[in-house]
Amino acid sequence: MFTKKGDTPDPDPPEMLLDLKALLESEQAPIEGQLFVNIHHAKNLYANDGTTSDPYCKIILPGGSKLETNYIKKTLTPVWKYKGASKINLPKNVNLILIILINFLSELQL
Repeated sequence: MFTKKGDTPDPDPPEMLLDLKALLESEQAPIEGQLFVNIHHAKNLYANDGTTSDPYCKIILPGGSKLETNYIKKTLTPVWKYKGASKINLPKNVNLILIILINFLSELQL
C-alpha cells in the first residue's frame, strides 16, 4: 500500500476487487466449440502416376479427431461437396485456424 509522507496508513487494507489467480486461469482456459468444414472441390492437381490421381482431403485436428473426404478415382479435378463438423478445444489466444490440404497418401498433423 502506498501513502504520502505524513499521512497515516489505513488500518484496514483495501479489498481485492479481482481474484488474480482466477482471472489468469480463466484467460488460459480453452475455448470449447465446434469446427465446421466445407470442402467443395480441387483443380489442377498433381498427376500421381503421370496422367491421373486418386485425391482425397484429410484434416487431423488437435486432440486426434479427423475429418476426411472420400477418394475419387482417376481425376485431377475432384468434386467432393463434403460438409463435416468436429468438436474442438482451442487456447483463447488462437484467433483463427485455416487448413487447406489435398492429401496424396501423405498426412499433415498439427
